Amino acid sequence: MLLAFLEQHGRHVLPGVSERGMPPAQAMEFVELLESHQVPLLGLEVWRSTANGYSIDLPWIWASGASCAHDYAGAHSWLQRAEPDPKDLVAVQFG
Repeated sequence: MLLAFLEQHGRHVLPGVSERGMPPAQAMEFVELLESHQVPLLGLEVWRSTANGYSIDLPWIWASGASCAHDYAGAHSWLQRAEPDPKDLVAVQFG
């Protein structure tokens, strides 16, 4: 179910790179799915839309602490503070 969601909504952040990002609304929904299945949330990255594709926004990378892999609320508030545009992508690391 999680991989199907990622395949349906995810887009490659760069050509030839396997990492996928999702529009912000779908990324929030995916984090909620992770929480409902108690899947550890490891990190989030904002990839800003540019004229040539996407570029990672280095100040807006969030990583859970070793003991906080289930900090879904923290991830939600961090993503709101990052203020991604609907054209941007958010990559979600989980496991």
